[in-house]
Amino acid sequence: MSTLNLSNFSREQVIRLNEISCEIKEDYHDLIARICQDTDKSLDWLVSSTLSRNNYLTSTFLNICHLKLVAELVSHDADYEIVSVPSRALKHVLDDYFSRRSLDVRVVWTRAKTGLKNRLKERFRALFDWYSTAITFVIMWRARDRGRKAAVPTERPITLIDTFFLRTILEDGVFHDRYYPGLLDCLTPEEQKDIYFNP
Repeated sequence: MSTLNLSNFSREQVIRLNEISCEIKEDYHDLIARICQDTDKSLDWLVSSTLSRNNYLTSTFLNICHLKLVAELVSHDADYEIVSVPSRALKHVLDDYFSRRSLDVRVVWTRAKTGLKNRLKERFRALFDWYSTAITFVIMWRARDRGRKAAVPTERPITLIDTFFLRTILEDGVFHDRYYPGLLDCLTPEEQKDIYFNP
């Protein structure tokens, strides 16, 4: 009996996963573009984390890569009887996939061992999510600046740069760019007007 563990790939599987991410990147961008056509195309949608390829924001792109890798490995190696996945969502999708193809593969959701805090958080997930959302809303509401939103041009294209903010990035009101140092120095003042950092 052979088990495919999505949390513990072999070197060859990691290499193939990376190749898959490159292969499906354009299709993924097309998917996002098609979905975007059905939205209000607001700035809020365009900078949302829902369909980002940034794994710090969402695991959607990585999950799709995992699904493609599993489909390949299972089709080429009928020896796999168990697929161990790190999320409930992947389990549901793979259960359906194997069922529709009449494949006798069992999908197991293997939750990582966690401390008491994380176990409680998982048990009371809905309450915790509501609490986190409420706290985040209050913090963002208190920090709002209507003038900042009005300063973003809507009549011309702009460039958003995804970045992370640390305490050391803003010191004495001066921006010290840790991730793209010197980037703005390479641009003309006119080009700089179209650059916006999205932390």
